[in-house]
Amino acid sequence: MFETMHFKESEMIYSKGLLAEGIFMVKTGSVSLSKDGSLIYKQVRDGGYLELEKIINQLPFEFDAICNTKTEILYVPLRYLDVYVKEHPLQTIEMLSLLTEELEAINDKLLSQNQKDQFYNAKKGVQILKNEDHVEIKSERSYRKVLPAEHHKYLFDKDIVCPVCGINFKVNQIRFSQLELDHETRDFRHIYKDIDELWYQLWRCPYCHYTNFGSEFFKINNLVRNELKISLPRYKMNHELVLVKSNIQQVFADIYQMNVILERVTKSSFVKARLWQSYAWLLEDVNDYETAKHAREILLNYLEDAWYNSTSSLDPDDEIKLALKLAMLSYEFGNIKNARDYILQGVRVKTSNKSLKQRAQDLMYEIKKG
Repeated sequence: MFETMHFKESEMIYSKGLLAEGIFMVKTGSVSLSKDGSLIYKQVRDGGYLELEKIINQLPFEFDAICNTKTEILYVPLRYLDVYVKEHPLQTIEMLSLLTEELEAINDKLLSQNQKDQFYNAKKGVQILKNEDHVEIKSERSYRKVLPAEHHKYLFDKDIVCPVCGINFKVNQIRFSQLELDHETRDFRHIYKDIDELWYQLWRCPYCHYTNFGSEFFKINNLVRNELKISLPRYKMNHELVLVKSNIQQVFADIYQMNVILERVTKSSFVKARLWQSYAWLLEDVNDYETAKHAREILLNYLEDAWYNSTSSLDPDDEIKLALKLAMLSYEFGNIKNARDYILQGVRVKTSNKSLKQRAQDLMYEIKKG
């Protein structure tokens, strides 16, 4: 009736396009769902189900299912599903919960297609609370923007080890050599065709949820590492880790998690500013301009701390960019004197970059005129 199937490492359970005739649950091991031969979309671990929504609706599988390690699969033919439900009520509840999440994701996709400018429910709030040593994000708001399918073409998988809990997992990295820059925004955000680098800049361990920028992921000292080992929970029931993002809420979830541990992970105001800059940009992408403005207030605080207190040395171009960002933010929040001072300091920096010099002069003229 129910069959326990045994697979070796790298063995395929099923291939894309086959019609689902039964439920596959991972008893032990780990399974990757992938497209295009190598790019991994999702990893499913102990207790997780493979493409549950496709199976329940008897649709063809969307992915290839390949074992990462030696794996045991519980296979339940659909004709015996009612028996499985009666004999395994707790597992059934979890299965229904996972199915509900998948259906909500489909519903979000339909909503974003039909309401292109309405990416969230304004009745659900977001609070940014400044505490003594931390800025807390309390968000009940769910954002519905679906990310373009083309982005998977610019990604590749990388195996890494979490420096906190030691678990092995995969992250998707961007092939920057294949990207085409569309334009650069006034506040120096790079807009690429088909993909946004902000979606994949954070890495998140699926077991302890340690989260950091990819470039900073391993830059934690032993004191911080030991503290996080003790304080971070372990998510043994975290069956699935989505690697290729499908909606922007998954990107915000990574930002929220990093912000929770931000003060413990780093003392660098530059790193903190980078997180809040990304948060503000992404909020603008979903037309949440009010929350984005609050995020820019926090960003300004961190940039000012970096400008006055950081011991890191900047090259001339980065120094001018920082001065320009500080000037634009100060001007936005009504501090004209500070805006002018930052511009003057930026203009004095010696650089051969005429474009940056011109931008500084144009901003100075704009501030004087305004």
